Amino acid sequence: MLMPYYDMDTELLFLAGKGDGNIRYYECDFESGAPAINYVENFSSNIPTAGMGILPKRYCNVSVNEVVKIFKLTPDTVMPISFRVPRKVESFASDIFLPCSSDVPALNADQWLSGENANPNVVSLEGGFVERPRSNTEFVKNESNSDVEPSGAALVQAYRDQKTRIAYLEAELNKLRN
Repeated sequence: MLMPYYDMDTELLFLAGKGDGNIRYYECDFESGAPAINYVENFSSNIPTAGMGILPKRYCNVSVNEVVKIFKLTPDTVMPISFRVPRKVESFASDIFLPCSSDVPALNADQWLSGENANPNVVSLEGGFVERPRSNTEFVKNESNSDVEPSGAALVQAYRDQKTRIAYLEAELNKLRN
């Protein structure tokens, strides 16, 4: 089974086969007259691949010109693989690190469900990865679709329910083992 991953920022196509240890990557040229896909390099490994995933561009280490980070799932572990542009540059390489998708959504759920479209919000990588500040309070939706902060009693009850469920599942697991 072939697992393709395309990085829009660098226009690189990564191809890995399930059970194959190698990752081949190609440069895609859609701007010229006739679209072309050119072979770039091959990451070689004798450890078979079970699955793969690409980390968002904003988590790449721009100080070492890391343009893509892939996590390769093997039978025993998850292996991070870093793809870098070989340059000796002491300043930010703006030609290889274009603004990329940020973690701030362009639409909220209601806008998206109503059919609206929007380009993704982008962020510059010049300062490296900067995590967006999160709220100290997480909110949950109740049946009336209004944002409410869960009460202490509701949290205690949810904890008790989960504890009961875990005990039940552990008992079922022990029955299956015996």
